Amino acid sequence: MKIEATLHDDTFRDAVLGAEEPVVVEFTATWCWPCLRYEPVITAAHAAFGRGIRLMRMDIDKNCLIPMRYGVVNVPTLLVFHHGKLLKAIEGIRDQGSLVDTFRALAAQAEEPARAAGASWN
Repeated sequence: MKIEATLHDDTFRDAVLGAEEPVVVEFTATWCWPCLRYEPVITAAHAAFGRGIRLMRMDIDKNCLIPMRYGVVNVPTLLVFHHGKLLKAIEGIRDQGSLVDTFRALAAQAEEPARAAGASWN
């Protein structure tokens, strides 16, 4: 799967904080060669186990408010959000297996409230 959207300071709130499903935001920059090499790893991990998780990107050079708000000072950085809350920050490069584990845990966490809500209706 590919990165779904490029975010901007003015689209972040609706796209990430307002999303029902979990969102992983990759903070990057055009000059960041590790970011360019990391993106295929992120997208492969997402394809392997990213069901129900949105994957987006934000360029820190074109957007300063959101990175500053969440303390993003290094790229690449991944921020994991669900129901408008920051759940996890991952700075630097991680291997694909580690990212798959992160996506799997996030998907399981996202499914828990749905299972609980479904069970209460039975």
